[in-house]
Amino acid sequence: MSELYFEYLSDWANNFEAILKNEIREEIQNQNKIKANIVESNQSFDNFLKRNSDMKIAEISKEDFFKNVIWNVKGKNKPEILYFDISNPRFWIVHNISASDEIKERMDKILSSSYLQDSIYLSHRKIEHLQQESGASSLGFRLEFNQLFIDENNSAIRSELKDFEQIGFSMHLWPKRKKSVSFFLEKLNEIECPVNYRSLNFVFEDENSVLVKEDLFQNGSVTIHRGSDFKRHLKFMDQIREKYSIDMHYIEDYRFDWINMKGSLFFIEFDKEIEPPVFIDSINNPKKNDESFKINAFYMYQDNQNYFYSCIDLHTGVKFYLQVNPKGMYINLGKQSCGNIVFRLFTNLQRWFSIKIKLYIDGIQFDI
Repeated sequence: MSELYFEYLSDWANNFEAILKNEIREEIQNQNKIKANIVESNQSFDNFLKRNSDMKIAEISKEDFFKNVIWNVKGKNKPEILYFDISNPRFWIVHNISASDEIKERMDKILSSSYLQDSIYLSHRKIEHLQQESGASSLGFRLEFNQLFIDENNSAIRSELKDFEQIGFSMHLWPKRKKSVSFFLEKLNEIECPVNYRSLNFVFEDENSVLVKEDLFQNGSVTIHRGSDFKRHLKFMDQIREKYSIDMHYIEDYRFDWINMKGSLFFIEFDKEIEPPVFIDSINNPKKNDESFKINAFYMYQDNQNYFYSCIDLHTGVKFYLQVNPKGMYINLGKQSCGNIVFRLFTNLQRWFSIKIKLYIDGIQFDI
């Protein structure tokens, strides 16, 4: 059996644990870090492969949920190898050990920014909860906030803004002591600096050593720095996927089903007043060179201060509706809509509008 392909997920995990321990790095001549992505898919794995002809399965796995995928990247002499855990058909976990600068952009495009494929979206609160519930400590973080809803000529925000609410910044902090992380976060909150994680470092330990040290990013990707227990990392990935899957099912249970007369609106409450048309223009035309919100909103009509929009989810091509007023945004999802719309809107608005927004479902606040 090739050292690159594995019959069972457990064999692959043992191999990656050896890599993590630096036992076989010289042998495989690969000093790159182990990386993983959790992706949300609205298509079967077979259809995903049909849409990406440069990918094919190495027919060696004896488990239906574990796939060795050969990716023939254009311009590269050797193919990349991706390892898929599709035990949850909606949320896949994909590992690789390729060079980050060579593969990241391609990975993001194919796995999470193409038709029927999306990333997951972790709010700052959800990342903190994952840290608390997993028992991990932290040795650093990256914060990112960039106010995209104001400019010199046409602001989408009516309210007077505080200093940190109208600037863009990124902050990378890697203190030498664990207690320093909580100290800095406490001080940042005191000065009302938006603590919106681009990534948070997770350190899992036993009494004697570091089991694994890794960074979790807002989009559900993970980079491992060092460790000795790859299975602890896999447990963490399963924990993230399971919790996101539970939240997704909860969200999608509230989509409108007109046949059975059930469903409710989702409401994102703003902490500052906005100009709805300018606000939607900012969502339709983000000032970043990416597909951040991945929606197109088309004006329908206005009723007093309520503006109604027919929208297309660019992830699935399915229609949904927005009702926007100066104090918030109602989201109307049909039965065929993808619940990731809610996560994507909420998390990106935290990142580019306000850290203090809240989500309500059927009038009850949901801890997204």
